[in-house]
Amino acid sequence: MYYDKLKVFYLFQGIEEKSIEKINQMSIIEKEYSSGELINSMGEKINYIHVILKGSLKTNEYNLEGSEIVSSYYFENDAFPFYLVYGGEKYYPYNIYCHKDALIYHIPVEPLTKCVSQDIKFMDNVLRFVSKYTCYNKKVIRTVRRPKVSQRLAEWVIESSPDSNVFILPGTQDVFAKMLCVNRSVLNQEIKKLESEKVIKLEGRKMYIINRNYLKNLLER
Repeated sequence: MYYDKLKVFYLFQGIEEKSIEKINQMSIIEKEYSSGELINSMGEKINYIHVILKGSLKTNEYNLEGSEIVSSYYFENDAFPFYLVYGGEKYYPYNIYCHKDALIYHIPVEPLTKCVSQDIKFMDNVLRFVSKYTCYNKKVIRTVRRPKVSQRLAEWVIESSPDSNVFILPGTQDVFAKMLCVNRSVLNQEIKKLESEKVIKLEGRKMYIINRNYLKNLLER
């Protein structure tokens, strides 16, 4: 049944039995996508919530010169666009592509939101989920306002790891660079520079923060 795969997601944990039964009866579409495949086009009606069981998706837009602007990445165990649905949006404001080969559950919006409205715990889960996403978007805005690549890197690392000296890169360096709206090679140079100065140490996707004060001082320049 559908819920057997969904129960690992925070959104669907602790919900009522009647909600589980309703989910299992919904017309959910399970579909696999290949990297680069278009899933939804800008202006298309929002009919489904996309739950990512495997792989990753990305949303993107284009500027007037035709250059791609990546808005967001969505990874395994993520779901969207709840924030658009509950924000009253009816149509996608961007294109949605498969970034890395993915397995997706497409859950119809209308029966799902009706189910959420009748289950207090389910509604609480969605509220917390959307709130976290809003905080994430605010962090992106604060970060890209920084003029220097080193400052954007420092801002993101500090805010993402307030109580830990280990920061996990969100995907590859290329994905991370696009999230920060910087050139990948320039970001790599900044990381290597900070490593040489014993500020951080990168091992795979794990970035160890050795000198947090140095990163904080970058934000004051």
